[in-house]
Amino acid sequence: MLSDIGLTEPIFVDDMDDETAIMRWLQREKPDVLISPGGEQLPALLKRRGWRVPEDIGLAWLACTRPGHACSGVCQNGELIGATAVDTLINLVERNERGLPAQATTLMVEGLWNEGRTLRPVVAVQ
Repeated sequence: MLSDIGLTEPIFVDDMDDETAIMRWLQREKPDVLISPGGEQLPALLKRRGWRVPEDIGLAWLACTRPGHACSGVCQNGELIGATAVDTLINLVERNERGLPAQATTLMVEGLWNEGRTLRPVVAVQ
């Protein structure tokens, strides 16, 4: 078990309505920060159960909805992803490219960190 060597055992939740399992895991593992795909369900659950974010537990999203969002995490920049996809499609049509390419390529829009207000400040240890 990971807890035997001082590491937190992860929890993977398919159903955010299973509050009992989530709260049991929080009490057992006592994590400093939760990393979540995003959405309002987890912050609402924590608040409903008396947890204060970020005072009691930090929260980071893997997909913040927009820059400046209250939740800390990665902003995927959906508008730029969509615009890049449309530009790529237009280029393919203009070059009359059809079917699968001989060599696959990957185009990436890098996510940007959104500071938010759901993580405690980092304190330098000297």
